Amino acid sequence: MKLSLILSVSVLLATGATRANIDPTLSANPNPVKLPSDQKQGKTTLTWNTEGGNGFIWVSVDGGEETQLNEANDAAGTLEATVEVGKSYAFRLYTLDKEQLLAEVVVTVVTEQSPPANKPPGGQSPVGRRTDGHPIIKTVADGSEFKLICRCGPGLHIGRVGAGDIFRPLTYMSIDFSRGTQSAFPIGRNLQSGQCSPRDFVLAKGSPTQIQQTLLSDFLTGQVGRQKTYEKYLQDPNNYVFFTVYDTGDGSFWALDSDYGKPVKAVGRVKVAPPITATSPAPVNLKALATNGEAIANQDPLTVKLRNQQRDESSRRGFDIGMAAAEGQMLMGPGKERIRAALSPAEQIGFDVAVAFSFERNRNAELAATGAAIAQTDPIVAEARNADLNVFYWLGFDIATGIFGDPSLGASGHTAVGPGSLKIRNSLSAIGQRGFDASVKLHLSRNYKR
Repeated sequence: MKLSLILSVSVLLATGATRANIDPTLSANPNPVKLPSDQKQGKTTLTWNTEGGNGFIWVSVDGGEETQLNEANDAAGTLEATVEVGKSYAFRLYTLDKEQLLAEVVVTVVTEQSPPANKPPGGQSPVGRRTDGHPIIKTVADGSEFKLICRCGPGLHIGRVGAGDIFRPLTYMSIDFSRGTQSAFPIGRNLQSGQCSPRDFVLAKGSPTQIQQTLLSDFLTGQVGRQKTYEKYLQDPNNYVFFTVYDTGDGSFWALDSDYGKPVKAVGRVKVAPPITATSPAPVNLKALATNGEAIANQDPLTVKLRNQQRDESSRRGFDIGMAAAEGQMLMGPGKERIRAALSPAEQIGFDVAVAFSFERNRNAELAATGAAIAQTDPIVAEARNADLNVFYWLGFDIATGIFGDPSLGASGHTAVGPGSLKIRNSLSAIGQRGFDASVKLHLSRNYKR
């Protein structure tokens, strides 16, 4: 498979020194790889240690087919990879012939934007109007943030630009739009279906016509109503979305946040636009959330392991905050979105992992607990469960064990996959589904007394 990935390998042979019995590791430095706006490629150094056996590095680019990178089968070493802007690289450490996944790290490559000169408070781009009343036409490639108003409808083309995984469990959505010929002043009433435009100026020719944003794969927007999915909302020309965006420099706008609503309301026979009000929600107590979240994580062996896998202290702090924010929750909502927006990019990585794991576990808490308990008492189940060290894999495996496992140990003891268990499986992450499938295969091959 042809990949735009340039590699130069420098392998460090493992020494014969005695090592502590710890988990295999795979790390990347730097991660994310931040590049100047005029640079499209950069480098990251992978470092691995299997703590014993031979290790092989494989990579998947943007969720594609995996390709092996190193031919040497050393227990420890380094490998330098050249990566490109806008792509996501999932590097995985396997044993021989990919029999077992030992560790994984996802590397992203972003353009580092320099702050614009004389940027006004609040992060908004300088805007204005000409003396003749026509809106100013502007380019926005300086990295500054601004409000982009979109009128929904079939003219907005929705796509997926990336699926989630253990380190980036969110769905990455793309929204293609048409540039408005006028500013959206005051709040979008003059936009046609599928058009987007800033409130106080018009995007220059050549400006991006795509918005990218993240949301959990089952995200239902609380502002719109849980009965409507976000995508369905975007297809209704009576709806509007108000994005805060900036130009990424690679042909798209990145949405930092968004709000939803209709731009006009009827008063008698006259339509009056409601004012845009800048609300200031109560400040989020991140310190208290982090303290509470760490205590929550320590109650479950899976979240303890997942927390320890976070790449640095910032990611672990974000993980703790995510554990507290998602406690007892099953869906994303504006409260958790606001908490996430208050975090640094490094903290958001840990936050996303914690929230995604919590949602999957909370939806199936009883099954997961039953399955984990069975793995503690049945060595055959424990061995099959440990075939993959990914915590999301374990969770999926435990959930299926709770459904198909030995009924004498507390499982439901189902003997075939049905609509109910299939629905549970399909709600899991891709890695969780792998664990679920492996568990089903094991349990259906055993003859439990019922």
